[in-house]
Amino acid sequence: MMGIYWISDIALSVASTAIACAVFAFYLAQLLKNRSKFVYGLAFLSGALFAESLLASFMYFRFSTEYGAELAIPLMGMTSLTLIALASFAYVVRQRVDAGLRDKSPFLSRKNVQLKFVPLVSFHE
Repeated sequence: MMGIYWISDIALSVASTAIACAVFAFYLAQLLKNRSKFVYGLAFLSGALFAESLLASFMYFRFSTEYGAELAIPLMGMTSLTLIALASFAYVVRQRVDAGLRDKSPFLSRKNVQLKFVPLVSFHE
């Protein structure tokens, strides 16, 4: 029988997988629009994180049938950290999209644009 710790691990891992999939889809779409080295790197990173999250979801399900809480509890901490990191990554992506900087960013365009500082987060409402 699957315990509450394993159920929590699997739920956190599935949430991480969903966020990683969304971030990967965004950068894959950007890669199709703008084939720069920077976007290649971000697409590769987000793809690797998506693959890791997907694999972790399957492995946690498999582990839940063989191991108990002594393994589930430490993995829950690691999975929580992964979820926080992916949520932060998705937040940065969302800020770029909401600010309308996706098409104007010098990092995502192929044009020779003068670089300037653009804050991702505004502390003034």
